Amino acid sequence: MAQTTFIPEQVKLPLPVAVGVVAQGIRIRLGRSVVTLTGVVLGIAFLMSILTTQSLKRAVATEDALREAASRMYGALVAESGSIYGRPLALVVTQKPSEEEQRLLSRLVREGARELRVWSKGPPLPGEAVKPLRPQLVSNEVTLAHDVAAIVVLGSGPLPQLDWSLAVNAAHQKLLAFSGKRSNQPLLAPNTNYVELARPLRAEQLAQLAREAKQDRFRGRWIIAISLVVTVIGISNAMLMSVTERFRDIGTMKCLGATSQFIRRLFLLEASFTGAVGGAIGAVFGTVFAVVSYFFLYGPRLIAHAIVGELASLGAAAGLSLLSGVLLSIIAALYPAQFAARMLPATALRTNV
Repeated sequence: MAQTTFIPEQVKLPLPVAVGVVAQGIRIRLGRSVVTLTGVVLGIAFLMSILTTQSLKRAVATEDALREAASRMYGALVAESGSIYGRPLALVVTQKPSEEEQRLLSRLVREGARELRVWSKGPPLPGEAVKPLRPQLVSNEVTLAHDVAAIVVLGSGPLPQLDWSLAVNAAHQKLLAFSGKRSNQPLLAPNTNYVELARPLRAEQLAQLAREAKQDRFRGRWIIAISLVVTVIGISNAMLMSVTERFRDIGTMKCLGATSQFIRRLFLLEASFTGAVGGAIGAVFGTVFAVVSYFFLYGPRLIAHAIVGELASLGAAAGLSLLSGVLLSIIAALYPAQFAARMLPATALRTNV
């Protein structure tokens, strides 16, 4: 009687064996692994820097609004008085300066005002904003306004009792600039130019800002999409080169009993490891780059406060970047892994690379 021959079931190697093979392959081909890892790091670092920048931008939105308001006030002042570089200014403070007015004072310091004279019979100025100019407190109208570029009135409080005509006539030009709203302002001095520095944005300016914000969002998303596509292409190219270099290894493993599923698992595990490590490094580099950029723009105190307030969003961004690194690496390795799994052992062993 004929004896039936059974083909034994092919042995499936466990996951720890696959992990060990992947680790050994990375050590042997360290240069190729570093190239692949660098592509993941750069792509994820760019993604993380964009996400971190968006979080920090939300946190410092108030500061941006204050600086923008101060810039408009400064522009209105310079449009009437001309350049203030190297010229003295007179300040009359009616109440504690607001945040916008403090930014205006800081802008005057940066733009090179030579001297700051302050009417002494009023609220004190914030020291940090005008400290570099060493403001002089004076109680005489002529001394206050002598040859100044403009007399700037800070605040919307009641005006102090001083001889405005005497002060204006002592100035280089007859200009009174008010930082606060002064509706129904009485005539303080004849033949004087009155300027309100706090000017709200016009409807067309608001519409332009909305369009610019929309364009910025679209541009940011487009850049992120392009960078991620380039990252996937780079990883796929590196993985294909890795498959090409390992044709003989693949053929040998298949001859020794490795299944196609095991070969596919090797390349997907290698891609997952590369994506996880590259995503972690890229997330750190992207965060540091964005924080350092904003550090020089806004200063350490504001950025430290912004980071504390946005810890949850920054953590979510880091998790998303890490997950993106792993997923993009796996997606990029799908075709190379399938290509390697379908290779015939004889074909792989005959290949010379």
